[in-house]
Amino acid sequence: MTVTHMVLVALKDDVNDEQIQGAISDLNGLKGQIPGLLTVSVGRNFTDRGGDYNFAAVMTLEDKDALAGYGPHPVHQAVAGKLGALANGLLVVDFES
Repeated sequence: MTVTHMVLVALKDDVNDEQIQGAISDLNGLKGQIPGLLTVSVGRNFTDRGGDYNFAAVMTLEDKDALAGYGPHPVHQAVAGKLGALANGLLVVDFES
């Protein structure tokens, strides 16, 4: 079974378009650098249905073992740190399908 890793982000009010594009580029750049990471989809919410969450990333990983390796991977940690600096809040959900 594959694992879907979803991250919803409430961006700080002062985050600009250049920072958002940088985050999108960084997140897309994870593919090919982390074992077991199959797909990356990321973007800014364009509706009012997300409440305070206005940015999202969805990753597909091979399995739970790949997810376990993804979190502590140094490349992921670097990108997560940058994204975390732009965020007021994060919501993470992982599920198998």
